[in-house]
Amino acid sequence: MQYLNRQTIKAWTLGCAALMSLPGQAQVVDDASHYFDEVVAPVLSSYCLECHSGADPKGEFDLATRAGAMAGGQFGPVIEPGNLDDSDLWAMVADDEMPPKHPLPDAEKEILREWILSGASWGTDPIDPFQYSSARRAGYDWWSLQPLEAGNVPIPEDDQWAINEIDQFVLSKLEATELEASPRADARILVRRLYVNLLGLPAPIEAIESFKSDPSQAAWVSLIDELLESPHYGERWARHWMDVVRFGESGGFEYNTPREHAWYYRDWLIRAFNDDMPYDEFVRMQLAGDIIKPGNIDGASAAGFLVAGVHNEVLGTSDEMKRAGRQDELEEISGTVGQTFIGMTVHCARCHDHKFDPISAKEYYQFAAALDGIQHGTKTILRDPSLKNQSDALKSEIKELENELKRMVESRGELAKTSANQLTSKQPVAANDAGVEYQVSLSIAPTVGQHEAQATQDGDGVTVHVI
Repeated sequence: MQYLNRQTIKAWTLGCAALMSLPGQAQVVDDASHYFDEVVAPVLSSYCLECHSGADPKGEFDLATRAGAMAGGQFGPVIEPGNLDDSDLWAMVADDEMPPKHPLPDAEKEILREWILSGASWGTDPIDPFQYSSARRAGYDWWSLQPLEAGNVPIPEDDQWAINEIDQFVLSKLEATELEASPRADARILVRRLYVNLLGLPAPIEAIESFKSDPSQAAWVSLIDELLESPHYGERWARHWMDVVRFGESGGFEYNTPREHAWYYRDWLIRAFNDDMPYDEFVRMQLAGDIIKPGNIDGASAAGFLVAGVHNEVLGTSDEMKRAGRQDELEEISGTVGQTFIGMTVHCARCHDHKFDPISAKEYYQFAAALDGIQHGTKTILRDPSLKNQSDALKSEIKELENELKRMVESRGELAKTSANQLTSKQPVAANDAGVEYQVSLSIAPTVGQHEAQATQDGDGVTVHVI
């Protein structure tokens, strides 16, 4: 916010004071409230509320509410409306005692002085601590939270080097710092840069030589178009997005169970980049693709974004542990959605109002509640329902081949069976010394029923080769 100068503040204040003697008290309140909200509250919010607000304000002095401000702190009132001499708040501000270590600038001091002199009128109660940014925390007015606006393209002093608007921005910054532009890259370097930037791959010799023989603008544009059409373009840029959205092909934590179907989301991303999907659609599909396109493989694949991160499969046995585990899941999902699409760590407000971003704990739980319908799991969606019979037949064939393999191993006497958590061969093993019998036994992990990946069954076995 741009603060008002002293003359404007005084005129505004005197205008409010003059209105107090006129009929129509509602108008007085409105003007005084507007003055407080627009001029005084930003100063208090930016410099004071970090310490003097909340459940345990320093010095028992809460400046976020009118009642708290007028009540004062542990040593009594500190604001005497209309009287600077009896207002300890002004004395501490004037003597640079408050705020500690970082005294108020003169302009802000003047705002508080005029406010107290004019009667310390109040406006919105309580003051919204997120309304304005401070040195420690972003507010609603933080630059990244403002609507995008078209900026003015700077005009460099020497514009011979610039051939487009981006060059003009770069060159203007170079001139401002008294730096010179680097020499233009030759044809070979340009092609190599282009391949690495767009595809993440080294440029083929043929491409380098071709452009060196014709380094025209038309050839350059044609080469760019060619690389943008390459399937490797989507692979290159989907990698960056997967880093942003914490994509993993296993669940992490104790079991780190592989995700056999994670590739659906990965491949959807690659296609989205290669198809130049509009960003608004790109966002909506990842947040609600299964709702936007119900029963559609692309919709379900896109929504894999929501569950692409770590997932703790051991939530405990008690209801309390399960509830806490579920809240951890929602925090992970909420945090990823917030950081990915709005660049804010919303999950920090799970336990308290955010200390750096303008997000309250209440808003965090509203945000998480909107995502509460999400569960980790696997969906079965056939691209073509007519393929179901073919799929069932293939599964049956695979099962029969597995049984045949098992019978072949058993016929050679090499299949061992479990007994008391040991693997023991069915027959003695003939080794180097003729006539000598060997007993082979192997200890294995105990049988557990928590997860199939760690369970052993009577039919489990191993093949033992003695060399």
